[in-house]
Amino acid sequence: MASNVVSLVKQGFATSFIGFAVATALYGTSVLQVYLYYRRYPTDRRTWKCVVALLFLLDTLSTAFVAHSLYTFFVLNFGKDPVEDLVIPWSFSTEKLLVTLITFVAQIFYAHATWKVTVNKTITFCIGLLAVVCLALGIVTTVDIFTIPFTIGTRRFLIISGCVQGFAALNDVLIVAGMCYHLQRNRSGLPSTNQFVDTLILYTVSRGILTAATQILFLITNVAFPGNTYYQPFHQAVGKLYVNSVLATLNVRHTFQQKSDVQYGTGPGFAFVHEGTGQSLSVGPQHSNISLDVSNTNSPDHENRQRKMTPECNLGPR
Repeated sequence: MASNVVSLVKQGFATSFIGFAVATALYGTSVLQVYLYYRRYPTDRRTWKCVVALLFLLDTLSTAFVAHSLYTFFVLNFGKDPVEDLVIPWSFSTEKLLVTLITFVAQIFYAHATWKVTVNKTITFCIGLLAVVCLALGIVTTVDIFTIPFTIGTRRFLIISGCVQGFAALNDVLIVAGMCYHLQRNRSGLPSTNQFVDTLILYTVSRGILTAATQILFLITNVAFPGNTYYQPFHQAVGKLYVNSVLATLNVRHTFQQKSDVQYGTGPGFAFVHEGTGQSLSVGPQHSNISLDVSNTNSPDHENRQRKMTPECNLGPR
């Protein structure tokens, strides 16, 4: 019995420490992205500045609470009976709630962006509904940890937490699928347009797959190995990935602008605008398909005008 307790404690220490190391590195990336956001986009809407501030606050508290729990394990419980280390510190339990809140805020952010791009009520409603379900179930698991001793590893806890991770991963996939489907439909005959759309699709897929894959690994290690702590690195990393994902979505506007001479607003649509004539290709909430407004398509310089189309892009929420 004593050897089993020591083995579980060692495993918990190892996985928690590895998870904290990874999460701290990701937190450093978040700090840099927050700095870049406020420096590059001082005129962004106050709503999105508040979203960034909220996510950064939750991320900071999450990091601090994990640090406190490790301090409890490694310092305050040093020399005590190993059984003491099986009791989860309050800070560790609270950190789980913070990760739930981060996931909710990030997915609502993407629900809003999806609505602005696709104007599809069904997809937006499903994304929002799954986000709310994940929030509710996440709160339930946190309450269980505080009120039911040794609840982690029980059948009830595994089912509820498994649903949280599964629904969150499904939501990430739904967000990616909705955005990519709409972008794919908005291809045109212009190579410059298609290249820009391909870039947006690649970015959308890479962002969504990263968080979805982490949630799936979190789900597998949590449900397949009950009573173990192999899930800890994924649990600590997933909240940081959501924060970095939202920040990257906002900051990537600057990167596209540098590469493509893009002029940005704060909406998720984009348009190709002819420099001399004002002819435009627009993608966004007002356009179900790419449309080209050309008054003189038979003019001799029409082909040259198409080559001179430059992208005007709005990435991120309005």
